[in-house]
Amino acid sequence: MHALTGGLQLLLGSNRACVLLAPEIGFSTLTLAAGKSVDSLLRSYAGKIRVLGRSWYADVEHMREPISGSFVLRACAPNNRCLAHAMLQLWKGMAHSLSLAGRGPDALLVDRVANHIGIAVKRLEKLSIAYRSAVSADELPEYDPGRKIMTSNKYAQNMGLEYRALVNELYGLRDALSLVFYRLYFHQTGSYKTKKLKPLLMTDGGEAAALMARSMFAEAEGDLLIDRMSLYRSVAQHCLGSNSPIFGDIYTVATCDGSLGQLRWLVYPLYDDIDRLRTIEQGATAGIIDPLDQNEVERFLSKPEHLDALEFCYDCLVRLLQIASGVATQLGIAPKMLTITDADIIKAELRDESGNVRRLERHPTSGKLVEC
Repeated sequence: MHALTGGLQLLLGSNRACVLLAPEIGFSTLTLAAGKSVDSLLRSYAGKIRVLGRSWYADVEHMREPISGSFVLRACAPNNRCLAHAMLQLWKGMAHSLSLAGRGPDALLVDRVANHIGIAVKRLEKLSIAYRSAVSADELPEYDPGRKIMTSNKYAQNMGLEYRALVNELYGLRDALSLVFYRLYFHQTGSYKTKKLKPLLMTDGGEAAALMARSMFAEAEGDLLIDRMSLYRSVAQHCLGSNSPIFGDIYTVATCDGSLGQLRWLVYPLYDDIDRLRTIEQGATAGIIDPLDQNEVERFLSKPEHLDALEFCYDCLVRLLQIASGVATQLGIAPKMLTITDADIIKAELRDESGNVRRLERHPTSGKLVEC
């Protein structure tokens, strides 16, 4: 099951038969030609529809579960594994290695990065599910090419809730990586502040430090993607409790034509006036929030395209994972995996590729693992 932009889904079977789930279309069936990828199937939509993640299911029962155990990002590591899972395993291994070396405080810093990575991936799936729930709710507004309709309902509120939970976790991952840079990469021992990290990153010249600097501080050379994420989090979590100073949780519907016909997907729009958001973040809200600026509302709602929360968070997570990969290489800490032997197992559940399950439990008398 491929999780696409804005709540769309594409189920790809082992026989390469596909089922596309989209608003108004419902279930649309097609066959993916041999050698073709799902990305190539969506290429005619000019990058507007992307594959963000995917889940693998052994049987139909697994598909009915609200949360999958196999959700992975589309972004891949060099070994073609999910970038997030590769980084999770790497940083967990680095933490275990530091722990074995007697470097407990450093191990905790590194383990914190791994924990945030694991949670962020699960929260991204939850946000994608929130979009998916709204898409299948049969409450989407009718398409009107002459005007854009914004909808506020329980589905929009759920999308907003999951967005704020995810952006908060991304901020935590940013902080964890910042501390790793400060303590382990630059070997600083004093109290940590972001303003202390900035000059170190800006002057280091290393690839990982440069990527972090371009993402957070370098206005001329970088895109400030992580800085923008931090701003959205600050406004949404601390200043307003909402992603925007002019409206609450809303979504709109985007439309695009391609080889599969006209597809519609959801957009949860993020406010685009960065200067206004920074002013709110600094506490100078007089005349910005009240009274409601109707002209500003009309300007924003009439924009032909908006930055979508799901895709923005996906891009931020991938960027942070790329930074994590780079700094891990620079640190050069050889990971050591925690090995679980049979003696450590009390209970186990084994599932084969056909979905058959074996349950094992340690016998109280013999001490051996037996089927139960």
